[in-house]
Amino acid sequence: MRTQCLKDIDVVILAGGFATRLAEMLDGKPKLLAPIGGKPYLDFVLKWLVSFGARRIILALGYLAQEIEDYSNATFKGRLEIICAREPRPLGTAGALAFASVHIKSPLALVMNGDSFVDADLCKLIHRHNSFAGEATILCTRVANAGRYGSIKITKDGYVESFREKAEIKSSGIINAGIYVVSGHMVERVRKIQRGSLEKDVFPKLPAGALNTFSGNFNFLDIGTPEDYERAQVFFQPFMRRWRRVKL
Repeated sequence: MRTQCLKDIDVVILAGGFATRLAEMLDGKPKLLAPIGGKPYLDFVLKWLVSFGARRIILALGYLAQEIEDYSNATFKGRLEIICAREPRPLGTAGALAFASVHIKSPLALVMNGDSFVDADLCKLIHRHNSFAGEATILCTRVANAGRYGSIKITKDGYVESFREKAEIKSSGIINAGIYVVSGHMVERVRKIQRGSLEKDVFPKLPAGALNTFSGNFNFLDIGTPEDYERAQVFFQPFMRRWRRVKL
């Protein structure tokens, strides 16, 4: 039995993107409702979070927000507390977090991109964050093609030393997997930003020692391209069996 490490931590899922590259495959659906093995992708994400004890989820929405909100209310109401925060226009990941932050009640928050999945132990991620005095901890993983994402250079102590842009990399490397533990101080910092990116406008500008990492060789999937969306149909099969007893 996993430790219920998320039971007192709010989770923010950043899901305001347009799903442009998947538009034809999804037939007008938002990425969170993309069918995976006959179930919306959101179901897998929530089961994974609930397996770590998550009880309170904040969906930062934009494109097709009403569809996601209607599905969440019809499917999870009374079983899981889900708050939908609709951004008035595309705000970027930092702007979306700032907009949704009014709903965060816990001292720490887990923030994750809504179109990627990492098979990592979130309790170890939280423990890592609690073991240092910084503002945020990034979940990182090694991938074969870091050039698609940009990579992170990490110190021996696990702190972020620098970020490298996508065009600079033509090999494997350690990447930002799109999941973060953020402190209240970080949330306050982000609230000052009306529009922008966590990855480009916030994290690289933090002072030395403010940004920690939890890194490993985790199974990682970004469903943002047609190729990876097709791969997701196979990728999630073992998780379907693992989470069969997880009830929402």
